[in-house]
Amino acid sequence: MLVDRDRLGIVSRTTERDSLIEVQANAFAATFLAPDDGARQFMAGLGKGKPSRMRAYVFDEAGDVDVEARAGPGSQDVQLSDVVQLEHHFGLSRLAALYRLRNLRLITEPEFEGLKALDEAARVGTCEAPRTRGAGS
Repeated sequence: MLVDRDRLGIVSRTTERDSLIEVQANAFAATFLAPDDGARQFMAGLGKGKPSRMRAYVFDEAGDVDVEARAGPGSQDVQLSDVVQLEHHFGLSRLAALYRLRNLRLITEPEFEGLKALDEAARVGTCEAPRTRGAGS
């Protein structure tokens, strides 16, 4: 049930999920349940969404030393297990967590589609990774 001051009340239906009022309600719910800063901080706590190159200055009696480090290859890629943790932490559905990550630009559209397909495959009992165009053809 959606409430809008300009309307008496609306029952949300799947067939109307693309209507403006439904999109606005979903955007409000996502921001309310998983605020921008909270979702970003949570993902950063998982080691995701940080710069891949880190720099620090270490001081000792001989002077300062400029130290640079890089995250391991693929270590910052968001995995389905990260999405599940976000989902549980904020009380979202898996799909809502995926959309939230995409809308915060913490994952790209291809990453969103890949994680969504992987989740759907896992739900129907298929453990194979989804095939992308051009793979093996």
